[in-house]
Amino acid sequence: MKRRFLPTEIIFATTGFCNLSCSHCYVKKTTEKLDISLANSFLKSCKDTSISKVGFSGGEPLLYPQFIQEISKQAVDLDLLFGRIMTNGFWWNDTKTLTATLKGIYKSGFDGKFGLSLIIFMDNQ
Repeated sequence: MKRRFLPTEIIFATTGFCNLSCSHCYVKKTTEKLDISLANSFLKSCKDTSISKVGFSGGEPLLYPQFIQEISKQAVDLDLLFGRIMTNGFWWNDTKTLTATLKGIYKSGFDGKFGLSLIIFMDNQ
């Protein structure tokens, strides 16, 4: 039997930028951002393939919410499901930013999960 490569999910690494330096992370930190129009074109090319889900990682993807919003709108138009947004959970500076960003992502159609990736060090005093 011949094996075929049939991926089911696209995980976009939205940006290399991150506000933390976690020891478990091997993402090369850069200020680069994935181009939204190129990502949308790529997503369109996945129509009628084995791809059924879209997810987001980084760097810290929530530092580039415009990307998540635009790609989420496209994914909804293509009848794709959502996987998750992998976040460190420490990307926001104030409640106003947190609320506005999450509302914008929700309004774009994203209804997936949020995965939290971080290491917490406890003081053994």
